[in-house]
Amino acid sequence: MEGAFRNTLPKYQFSIRMMLLSMGLFSFALIIYQKRKKYKPMGAGLATVFMMGILFAHVNLFTAPEEGLVSANQTYLMSGPSAGSSVIAIISEGHQLKIKDKKDVWMKVEWQDKTAYVKEDKLLRSTF
Repeated sequence: MEGAFRNTLPKYQFSIRMMLLSMGLFSFALIIYQKRKKYKPMGAGLATVFMMGILFAHVNLFTAPEEGLVSANQTYLMSGPSAGSSVIAIISEGHQLKIKDKKDVWMKVEWQDKTAYVKEDKLLRSTF
């Protein structure tokens, strides 16, 4: 069951975020409406805080790590984001790398539990 959830979540991630955002905006509009009618918007306020909390958690905790596929033979993995850095490894086409960050034309990746850098044009980013 957990595997099915993890595989399905990335497909609908944008839709889930938009739904949570819409519900949060609706409850915020309800607060404004109730304020104008001189009601105390306690329920709508709690709903807004709850929706925005879930949206915050979804955006920050359930984002799948981006991955890339090495697209060129003789791809150099460097110790830093510079052509002058030392070479950690030379890998061939087809290796899959977890992308951690991007700095200029360099992608910060994970290789054998170590941080390495590879040129952006040597990776094909995978999308779900």
